[in-house]
Amino acid sequence: MPEPEAEPEADAEGAHEPEGEKPVRKAPRGSVSGKLVDPEVIRGLEPLARRLLELGAPEVSSSSSRAKVVAEDVQTALAVVRACTLHPNPDGSLPLKRAKALWDRAYRAGDTTRAFCWHRFKAVRDMLTDMGLLEWEDSTYRFGRACRWRAGEKLMGMMEEALRSGSTSTPLPSTIVGRNIIAEAQQERPDQVGLRPKMVFPSLLREDWDEKLVEAGLEHLARRAA
Repeated sequence: MPEPEAEPEADAEGAHEPEGEKPVRKAPRGSVSGKLVDPEVIRGLEPLARRLLELGAPEVSSSSSRAKVVAEDVQTALAVVRACTLHPNPDGSLPLKRAKALWDRAYRAGDTTRAFCWHRFKAVRDMLTDMGLLEWEDSTYRFGRACRWRAGEKLMGMMEEALRSGSTSTPLPSTIVGRNIIAEAQQERPDQVGLRPKMVFPSLLREDWDEKLVEAGLEHLARRAA
């Protein structure tokens, strides 16, 4: 059963790591690492991450200064989304728990210095959505069923071009990712710009929940659930 999409309670950097556990720094490895999220992919996506940050403005829904999105957050998020797109769940869902598990594994191995943060990951995902670079098959979720989304063809193409360029010090040419390419992607998915995941109640339970919410004087929540 796919994992439900749920917002973690903590948002401080590193709060989702076991107490006292520190990432182990390892020597650079080859591109064939045996990992779903290859450390070479994370490193290779740095120029694309910086370019996307220049074109977009990820908004973090947290007052914590430690939740600010930097290029390393974007490149790690891209590597995770790429891995999940290439190796999707059977039902096409991409639960946050799966994204977090892959990110945590990379962090513990020292492949990224940034611990997973729900607010940062959500900000990157929302930025890519507004750019038209993600494909949302179903943006609703409930207990036991996560949203179904993946990287779009344009984003996958950008990532492959960035990885083929093989240089983290040279900015990507505008032919790989530029404002015109983002505008084209947005025109292809106008209904998804501004789209955000929405929790819904199963239809069989909705009526009972609505009745209980009304009885408790929370009619506004009943209308939102509908």
